[in-house]
Amino acid sequence: MNERQITNQIVKYCRENGIFYLYIPNDKAHFRNVPSVKGAPDLIIILPHGKTLWIEVKAPVTGRMRPWQKEFHEKLREKGHYIAVVKSLEEFITHYQKAISEDPLSSRQ
Repeated sequence: MNERQITNQIVKYCRENGIFYLYIPNDKAHFRNVPSVKGAPDLIIILPHGKTLWIEVKAPVTGRMRPWQKEFHEKLREKGHYIAVVKSLEEFITHYQKAISEDPLSSRQ
């Protein structure tokens, strides 16, 4: 399974479960028309407690982090955001559940 397929699974899961998300198109086709931030993760999940869960999707075998992605992720962590690199829908669900379980307002969702 490639990154696009995994991202599509995650987006479908979010839609079906009422999870508010934003997709950041960082592929070459979008760079021509819409400037993007180098290293930004693929998805932003808005958590109920005013924090965000940033998701970087990678292919299970070939996916690897680039230096500029690692730098961007570190900046997010320094600001107190959750950031996860996932290689499957199941990994996304695990990180999402962990992020909302650390939320004192999670019972409101």
